[in-house]
Amino acid sequence: MSFWSSLKRVRNIIEYGDAYSLFESHEISYQDFVDQWLMD
Repeated sequence: MSFWSSLKRVRNIIEYGDAYSLFESHEISYQDFVDQWLMD
């Protein structure tokens, strides 16, 4: 699972980066990121 700082950046990487061409972008809020992805 890769993370980028902006939707614009991830769309650019998906469009021009062959290794990521099959990826889909999913925007999440900062709070969801903290609650669901970071460990205490």
